[in-house]
Amino acid sequence: MGVQPPRLPSDRRAVQKIPPALLVLLTIPAAFAKGSVDSAAEDTGILSADHSAYEAVSLAELRRDPGRRLGKRVRFVVQIRSVLEEWNPYLTRFGPGDWLGIEAWPDENYTWNKRVFDNPHSRLFVRRGSRAEFALHKTERYRRFEIHGVTREFFLGEPWIEIENAVALESAVDEGTILHVGRAFSLLRDGRVELAIDQLERAKAAPLPVHARMELERHIVECHHLRDEQEHKRTTGARVSEIRRRL
Repeated sequence: MGVQPPRLPSDRRAVQKIPPALLVLLTIPAAFAKGSVDSAAEDTGILSADHSAYEAVSLAELRRDPGRRLGKRVRFVVQIRSVLEEWNPYLTRFGPGDWLGIEAWPDENYTWNKRVFDNPHSRLFVRRGSRAEFALHKTERYRRFEIHGVTREFFLGEPWIEIENAVALESAVDEGTILHVGRAFSLLRDGRVELAIDQLERAKAAPLPVHARMELERHIVECHHLRDEQEHKRTTGARVSEIRRRL
């Protein structure tokens, strides 16, 4: 069984107590995810010779409009969750006898988000005995790859993609980063901002993809703003109390 990310509170009363500044921190969408595909080559200079034959697109975009690129060659970056030996192929060509299934998270999503972690894409397939299968079969969880493939089917509302090549990338959001960010968010909900900043800094110390590092840095900046607001309120409250005592 894989390691699950820290559980986040679901009690509505707990959510109502979260300060507005903290809600901004936890809900602002990432501004830099779009560049994750094009920046993949920054991690490693090793790319296939036919790299330019594949259109750069995010997996999230493919899932939003799978029919648009049916039969097209595409490339995108993912993080591996697991390798699948068994699944229901329904009426598609992707039976377990000839294919290996790959379950992965879109690179542009952040796996420290529990909703993202619990919902990987599982319609990626690599032909058994191929070069791509050799690269992916024994890979570790959280390993990051640039995938070169073709959208072969559109079924059950999802693109079913044949992987033709897989290029390993050096950086990734690993289990340690996910745990540190989960702890940081839990500390923020308890109002322990200084400790949350420390956890985010620990998470950022890992060799992360550029867009993930920028997202953590954004969270850290927002935490510093929240800490300053808290300090201002404490200072103002102390001054008011002192003035009242003198009256």
